[in-house]
Amino acid sequence: MKPLAGGIMMITLLGLAALASCSGSTPSFEDTTWVLTDYGPAGDLTPAVADVEVTIYFHSEKYEISGSTGCNTYNGTYLLEGDHVTIKQVAVTERSCGQALA
Repeated sequence: MKPLAGGIMMITLLGLAALASCSGSTPSFEDTTWVLTDYGPAGDLTPAVADVEVTIYFHSEKYEISGSTGCNTYNGTYLLEGDHVTIKQVAVTERSCGQALA
């Protein structure tokens, strides 16, 4: 895998979408596969691309993330401080994906 600079925004959006989809008390978002359904600021959400499953998984024991953009896969690390998640050291494959998300 090759380090990804521009993809950090996409990964951050996935993480924020996962956290935003939870309600009530602070849930454990770790050790669960999350699927992106929409993204963007509250009140102005954009639906995810139809027929493309974008996922993120937070591995609690190693503080690592992994997932798929529908064609390419990625991994990285995360830091959990209180109710803030910081995603860093992201790498992604560079497959030619046609219409799928790159």
